[in-house]
Amino acid sequence: MKAKNKSAWRVFFLSFCWALCFLILTLGMIAVDYEGRKLSFGDDTPPFQVLRQENGEATLEMKLFGKEKQMNFTFFDKIWCFLCDFGCIPHN
Repeated sequence: MKAKNKSAWRVFFLSFCWALCFLILTLGMIAVDYEGRKLSFGDDTPPFQVLRQENGEATLEMKLFGKEKQMNFTFFDKIWCFLCDFGCIPHN
């Protein structure tokens, strides 16, 4: 039974390390894209930006790898604001 348990831990740590490597690679690519846009074109807008509108809706604006996309982010913004208010963390 101990050999099976040891094998399960190996699988867990291997998959955890792969996920961590993938996350670091993705964050590195986003950082290089942002710095490259800033140096080459003088565009210093952040890669991710939440825009709040007067009607209470929030939009997530993404600017990555030469593409611009906007998506509705109202639900997640309300959750974030609730968590910040609950934890007495200043936001906005």
